[in-house]
Amino acid sequence: MQGSVLVFLCDAEAVPASRASVLRKLYGLSPTEGRLADELAAGVELQLAAKRMRLTVHTARFHLKVHLSQDRSEPSERSGAACSRAPGQGRVSARRECA
Repeated sequence: MQGSVLVFLCDAEAVPASRASVLRKLYGLSPTEGRLADELAAGVELQLAAKRMRLTVHTARFHLKVHLSQDRSEPSERSGAACSRAPGQGRVSARRECA
C-alpha cells in the first residue's frame, strides 16, 4: 500500500478571501446573493440575515429564488451543495427558507 501526501501552499501575508466573495466567484452570485449565502452558510436564519443586510424577508427570498431558479436540481440539494462546496467550509445542511 502506498501512502499519499497532500500539500497546500499559500502566501502567509495574503489576505484570505471572504466566504461571500468565494461563493460569488464559484457560483456567479451577485454581491447581495453572495452575502446572503454567506449568512445562511454560517447558520443564520433568513429573517435575521435579511435584517442584518437591511433587506426585507421578501427581498432576501427573491435573491435566493433568482439564483436557485437557474439550477435544475432539487431545492434542498441546491442550497446545501452550494454552501458546502465553498473552500475551507464544512458541510452545511440545506435550509427550508431557500426553497
